[in-house]
Amino acid sequence: MLEWLQQQRPAAPSGRALLAAGAKPPQAGPARSVQVCACNDVDEDAIVQALRHCEGNAEDRLSGLQAQLRCGTSWSPACLP
Repeated sequence: MLEWLQQQRPAAPSGRALLAAGAKPPQAGPARSVQVCACNDVDEDAIVQALRHCEGNAEDRLSGLQAQLRCGTSWSPACLP
């Protein structure tokens, strides 16, 4: 569990395996990229992928990104700029 917590990996996909009794812990999946939006749990890889499909000027691309991923649309003290 320590590895999962340190890397801030979501537990939901492996929830049952994490709770199952056994001598060997479940293997962690691929490392997650840097979290950019804490409010909506959006990481850098998701933004890069979404931007590949956004067209227009910078403002249009930002609007499209926010519509798709909701990053930067909420406000919370925990949210990263």
